[in-house]
Amino acid sequence: MAGHSGAVDGWGAHWLRPASAPMPIAQEAMRDITALGGVTLRNLLLLCVAAALMIAHHKQIALWLVIVALSGWLTESVLKYGVARARPDMADHLAYAGGPGFPSGHSFNATLIALALSFAIRPFLRSAGLQYFAFAVALMAGLLVAWSRVWLGVHYLSDVLAGWLGGTAWALFGALLAPRHVLPLPGAGNETGA
Repeated sequence: MAGHSGAVDGWGAHWLRPASAPMPIAQEAMRDITALGGVTLRNLLLLCVAAALMIAHHKQIALWLVIVALSGWLTESVLKYGVARARPDMADHLAYAGGPGFPSGHSFNATLIALALSFAIRPFLRSAGLQYFAFAVALMAGLLVAWSRVWLGVHYLSDVLAGWLGGTAWALFGALLAPRHVLPLPGAGNETGA
């Protein structure tokens, strides 16, 4: 709000946005990527995984997943409306975006949900390599959504960095607070899903 992020935001606008009118296929691809952090797709995915966990008799993991997602969304919303930072005033927004800009809700929630899902399925992935791969894919999904928000001109770079870092922190915080019998993490010594 004080303008201290101006240099970072200027760099992001210069290097992470198209220099000229984007090709329609590129614009459509970015809208598809940004939709991964939108309310509909992220919540649909969350509900499907939570339902599958319930059906498979892993109710505690499903409940943890829903609590972490809802509490993260609430936290992001309080921050967004508490800060009430305006979005970039560029004339060429390439997607609809409403409400304040900081932190990016798409970046925060896409990262949070992706990481929470990677933690929720971790007990069912037998190899450490697959577990780390799921974690890396979740982080990259959040970064792609963040980049798409800057590319589409609806957020400053500092908005999406705050969103990505906030979503990551909330997911890690939720995972660390989960009881080990609910969400066993590496080194906990008690695996479920066998």
